[in-house]
Amino acid sequence: GGYLETQSDVWLGNAGMTRGVANISGGLWVPKAQFEVAHGGSTVSWLNMSGGEIVMPVSGKNFIVANNGNGQFTTGTVSMTGGKITVTNGAAMNFGNASNGLGRCFLGGTGFIFTRDFKLGTVRAGRGECTVTGGLLRAENYIGVGSAAGASGALCVDGGEVSAKQFNIGDSTGGAGSFALSNGVVRTEGKFYVGVAGTGTGGSSGSGSAGL
Repeated sequence: GGYLETQSDVWLGNAGMTRGVANISGGLWVPKAQFEVAHGGSTVSWLNMSGGEIVMPVSGKNFIVANNGNGQFTTGTVSMTGGKITVTNGAAMNFGNASNGLGRCFLGGTGFIFTRDFKLGTVRAGRGECTVTGGLLRAENYIGVGSAAGASGALCVDGGEVSAKQFNIGDSTGGAGSFALSNGVVRTEGKFYVGVAGTGTGGSSGSGSAGL
């Protein structure tokens, strides 16, 4: 419960080869600057939410999972069975923002993510992965999978609902993205691109009681 407001950057796992963990089950956290899960080189960090809410209201302040702040090989994980993360006002959620880094998202239960842009694999040699088994993932602009040259991303939907104005799978020159839908609902208000840019590769598959 309660209310937490932070004015400077949040780094879960700052120094090299450390671990950072945040477990949230209630209350409201309002970060006024960037929020990073795994910041320092070779750190391994987690954000686990079963309730509560994180709201990032400041323009251009991103939520980053596995960043290249103090080195490479960072691993960050966001795991939600409940609670809500809101990142809008021109900002994004970036997974795999570190060279040789891995950013992961597991969304299930009643978890809710609302962001302007949702990107998996955002720098060269970075990897971003998201598995949705429940809850709601909503991007008011677009979802990019493999959204940088030399990056890779994967989005797997096996329940819940994922929606965006546009989907880009294999979003950048030299980027690779994959999309798999086996259950749940995926909605787009605009275009659904697979293999968007020159030398970008994208793959899409669907099975079961899937909706698109």
